[in-house]
Amino acid sequence: MLWDALTRDRRFAEQGFKRQVPVGPHILDFVSFPLRVVISIVPEGESSLARRAREETRAWLDERGYRVSEVSARAVESDLASVKEELAAMLANTPVLKT
Repeated sequence: MLWDALTRDRRFAEQGFKRQVPVGPHILDFVSFPLRVVISIVPEGESSLARRAREETRAWLDERGYRVSEVSARAVESDLASVKEELAAMLANTPVLKT
């Protein structure tokens, strides 16, 4: 659902988002390399081991200048419009990196 929103909504469609992309030793849910933004889907009932791994991934990404937005899977399923608004607000304050 979120991938469809990222590819069809004009606010996100041209931001360069890719899904399930390896970055270093991690495979990310969604990443925009031009924006250096990562969207991480947090499943309901996540185990402590999975949470720890997600926190380590976030720290690794933070060290490399990525902004990480964690989005609950439940929110994506129940209120996608609000998730899109929150992401759009975050992206509005994110500069595009020049290559």
